[in-house]
Amino acid sequence: MQLWPRTKPAEFTPNAAAGIRRALDQLQTGVLKIRPEADKLVIIGRSGADIYR
Repeated sequence: MQLWPRTKPAEFTPNAAAGIRRALDQLQTGVLKIRPEADKLVIIGRSGADIYR
């Protein structure tokens, strides 16, 4: 049983990048009522290659 639509592998990176950009924009504009120190921000990722096993 699939609970959500399956994302095509070719869309993973562009979708992740767009999500990160949106999150950073919201943080910078204060929409989330917090302002991080952007010069100390780290983004860590991991491969999702084992998702479909």
